[in-house]
Amino acid sequence: MDSRPTQVESGAFGDWRAQLQRQRMVYKIMDTLKKNIPFYGYERLQKLKKIAQRVEHETFNSATCQSEYSWKICFMMLAMETKLQNCMRSYLASKVYQACIQTCLCSLLSCFFSIIIL
Repeated sequence: MDSRPTQVESGAFGDWRAQLQRQRMVYKIMDTLKKNIPFYGYERLQKLKKIAQRVEHETFNSATCQSEYSWKICFMMLAMETKLQNCMRSYLASKVYQACIQTCLCSLLSCFFSIIIL
């Protein structure tokens, strides 16, 4: 059972959620992914979009206030950039592109969801 107040119990709690432009955050997360992961084709773009939507959705649901939501999104994007840049360095050194990117995405998602739980 979720112990956070509902919109009915607290008007202020619901207000910050209603005022967010969530799709804008999804696009920002996608931009960070696209900057750091070479992608090609519509299918790959859709996969990045699903990752971005999932990360935003989980963050939105776990945040108790707008500042926590913003902090978690910013922290995740910074962590994502750092992790993906390290992966790309590894890729350039090893030339094992697909395995490197797959490993990075898996570790990023587990990192994100551990941050969301904080």
